[in-house]
Amino acid sequence: TFGLVVAILSYVTALGEAVTIAHFPYYDFHDRDAMYKYGSIFYGLYFIVSFPMYLRIDEDVNEPRFTLSQTILDSFAASMIVTM
Repeated sequence: TFGLVVAILSYVTALGEAVTIAHFPYYDFHDRDAMYKYGSIFYGLYFIVSFPMYLRIDEDVNEPRFTLSQTILDSFAASMIVTM
């Protein structure tokens, strides 16, 4: 269920950003529905990777805190996964 929640939240977040950006006067889309649908799916892939990584950083008070270098490495790892 955690994966399903992350996937739904990722799509909704990406769709919300797409709708917000679409109202910027300098953007023009040939097929707005396709942009909302497919653009949000592909942009949501970033959030599918990054949302669980944010959960890992400093969430459990019983675990030692993430160092700056661990945080940077996790950020780079998330970027690399999204790029693939």
